[in-house]
Amino acid sequence: MHSLSIKHANLALLIISTLLVGCNAVQPTVQNAAALAIAVSDTSHAPLSLPPTAQRVAAQATNTPFLPPEQAAQATANAIFTQTAQVIAPTQTALALPTVRAAEQATATAYQATLEAQLTAIFQTATATFLTPPPPIISASNVDRLRELRRLGRGAVNQLAYAPDGKTLAVASSIGIWLYKTQNLEHEPQLLASHTKPVRSVAWSPDGRILASGSGDGTLRLWDAQTGQPLQTFTGHTGWVFSVAWSPDGRTLASGSEDPILRLWDTQTGRLLRALEGHTDTVHSVVWSPNERVVASGSADYTIRLWDAQTGQLLRTFEGHSDWVRSVAWSPDGRVVASASDDRTIRLWDAQTGQLLHTFRGHTDIVRSVAWSPDGRVVASGSYDKTVRLWDAQTGQLLRTLEG
Repeated sequence: MHSLSIKHANLALLIISTLLVGCNAVQPTVQNAAALAIAVSDTSHAPLSLPPTAQRVAAQATNTPFLPPEQAAQATANAIFTQTAQVIAPTQTALALPTVRAAEQATATAYQATLEAQLTAIFQTATATFLTPPPPIISASNVDRLRELRRLGRGAVNQLAYAPDGKTLAVASSIGIWLYKTQNLEHEPQLLASHTKPVRSVAWSPDGRILASGSGDGTLRLWDAQTGQPLQTFTGHTGWVFSVAWSPDGRTLASGSEDPILRLWDTQTGRLLRALEGHTDTVHSVVWSPNERVVASGSADYTIRLWDAQTGQLLRTFEGHSDWVRSVAWSPDGRVVASASDDRTIRLWDAQTGQLLHTFRGHTDIVRSVAWSPDGRVVASGSYDKTVRLWDAQTGQLLRTLEG
């Protein structure tokens, strides 16, 4: 009779948990798990070793700077499980043959209770880890663990936009649009280069199937995200297009230009729906409210304006900045608008009343961009002073300064 080592038994448990968690088509029983433990421990079988792919994935998962040690360990186990399931397939097939010796069957029975308990624990851990939405990768609590992975882009980089699934990064540059696969940043990026002047803005459709771009050539273009082929060209602006933004339902595209008009376009037909006039200088930033009823715009005329997306009516004008407004962003609940300006400040405005809620001071140069955390508690700002600063949205307190 061949004895089972704890090491071999545990390895078998890991393999079976892979089949339970990662391979929906395979539903092995506890008896099969026990039999597999014996098959793995049988000295007549060749030693089981992980393929190079599994070893590389496991090493990468363990060393990732974004995961706590516990999550990194679980990610490593998951990578090993997946690769090992492929290696063990012939052994699993062999289990269907009535060749297991009586002594081995007795050993399997003895281990059944232990295997069942450990399988249940592994399954629960895997479910909690991989089926529960993870916390935000970047938050105020872990921002000190950020690491530079790679420097991207060729030519001047004007804007970045992640696809909704996080698998593709679009980089707007002076050359065109570079598309990087985030799971393999070393892979040669795809270049979209139909614009005749630098691309200043890019934005993904809510479903991630289409990429929109705005350029110095005065046009907007829609691109097929899978093939990189241009789908439509929107013409009408008479100056550089500095900002593009999709409505949450994906039916309308907003654009801001130096002409200085805010335009709304039908994304299906390319038809101009409305031209919103009121700004007296370049429109640098446009963004939709979460309920898609209002469009906010920030301009070089020092103001932020809110527009009714259905009627085109100007709803409200926020005044207070003493220089160009470069970026605007809605809070996740749609109650507050944040603005970033060349006057080196970030300001928060009540969207309903127009009241100035906070003014964040600390940057020593132009503030180029502003964004909210998903929970609405933190505002991030990026500046020409080479820092990113995190602010408490409720108190206005500076939480952290990232330098680089």
